[in-house]
Amino acid sequence: MSIELAEYRTRVADLYAAVRVTGPDQRTWSGWRRDRQELLTTHPWSALAQPGLGSWCEPPDFFANDPTWRLIGRFESALSDGSPNVWTHDGDDFPEVGTLAFDRAGEKCSLSLFWLDSYGGGLFLPFRDMTNGDTTFGAGRYVLDGAKGARTWGRAA
Repeated sequence: MSIELAEYRTRVADLYAAVRVTGPDQRTWSGWRRDRQELLTTHPWSALAQPGLGSWCEPPDFFANDPTWRLIGRFESALSDGSPNVWTHDGDDFPEVGTLAFDRAGEKCSLSLFWLDSYGGGLFLPFRDMTNGDTTFGAGRYVLDGAKGARTWGRAA
């Protein structure tokens, strides 16, 4: 691992930390979007700068900020019946550690929360929606990636 990679990971974590302390408003989101775009398009350790990735890896577009999608979830531990739900991707298994339950516009919802043993470790909250394969990545998106310092637990800012 190079010092540049460590610096890149620190900058990514700092982006998410700044959002947690400044609050959920348009100014915060705009600053996060600008700083993330700059980091992704200029840093030598960004996925966008890696050789051989092909044309699929372009600077990200962003949806408009919609504060109604800022949701507070409740962690519910995974059942310990001896057969955990496991999400598999590229040969790696990610065991489910629980779910995050939340309400959205009066509807009760939940998403499975997984543990990443690879890719730096941490919590991972993937999801799919109607945009997958159309305006977003076909395999899905994610809300939380603990390996990138995107954690928000313990705060309801």
